[in-house]
Amino acid sequence: MPNANQGRCADCAYWELVRPNEGWCRRHSPTTPDAADAVAHWPQSHAEQWCGDFVASHRTSAPAITCESCRFWRQPEAGLQPVDRGDRIASWWSNAGLCHRDAPKPNAAPGQRAYWAATHRKDRCGFAEARTDTGVEN
Repeated sequence: MPNANQGRCADCAYWELVRPNEGWCRRHSPTTPDAADAVAHWPQSHAEQWCGDFVASHRTSAPAITCESCRFWRQPEAGLQPVDRGDRIASWWSNAGLCHRDAPKPNAAPGQRAYWAATHRKDRCGFAEARTDTGVEN
């Protein structure tokens, strides 16, 4: 149970309810994946869980910036066109782009290719910053 300086997920500005007592934590931006066309999956938590990154939902509007409005997100003009759609339908991919918030991290494999996670234009996270351009790549 959270102490006086912490709050539960259900009361956090970064948490999104998806079904009774369960939701997605959108505090952090997606990590860089090891393969192309990887979809960002937000961690699920229960309403009563808690962590040290808690921000009371009435004290911030940070999660209100969607990916399409974030300066770190880019979408090809026709959306993303993956070879393997994985667990997403075609209409999701046409509204998807890549989150470039974090640089790829070094690892032990030489010549490792860099990739960025795919997110839907209506997704959001706690590291979003408002953009000044359109975000569509030509």
